[in-house]
Amino acid sequence: MARFRIVFAPGRRMGWLQRVAAFAVLAGVAVLAFFFLTVVLVVGAALALVLIARLWWLKRKLRRAPATGTGTYEGEYVVIEHVEERPPRADPPPGRPPLP
Repeated sequence: MARFRIVFAPGRRMGWLQRVAAFAVLAGVAVLAFFFLTVVLVVGAALALVLIARLWWLKRKLRRAPATGTGTYEGEYVVIEHVEERPPRADPPPGRPPLP
């Protein structure tokens, strides 16, 4: 099995083929890094826009809602059937709370 080792000895200059290969590798890494950064920035911007739109929508909705502040709800109702009051229930067994 062959073992390959790249050694950049101090004082020894790289040949022209090594320089071209190193430049090609570095250029490829730079291009990949640029595209990765572009994708990350586009996804981040899209998420930021979605978050801002959601917050704007909620703020708009809250502004339109009436702020009564009384804690009560108003509405209309109709009694459909009147139920007569039931007779009281028998006492519950010991240890059990009474039923409503």
